[in-house]
Amino acid sequence: MTLSNEKIVEVSDVSLAYRRTRHRVSSLKQTAIDTIKRRMAYEQFFALNGVSFDIARVKQFRLLVATAPVNPRCSKLLHEFCRQLLDE
Repeated sequence: MTLSNEKIVEVSDVSLAYRRTRHRVSSLKQTAIDTIKRRMAYEQFFALNGVSFDIARVKQFRLLVATAPVNPRCSKLLHEFCRQLLDE
């Protein structure tokens, strides 16, 4: 296997779902009452649905983030992950 084709990470068919309320909640008190009386209706929200990708070993790695600023802890984890990808 050549250096450019070597897969070091392979992710296949990943899904991530959250349970969220169907209606907007007015207050924490009302949420508690509705939950106790079993009046809360929930639906699934898929943040990821069937996502697949692989990462090959490369000599350069660039990550573009098009969302809000990343908190320092996430930034540090991404930096460490990228450093390990390039060092190995």
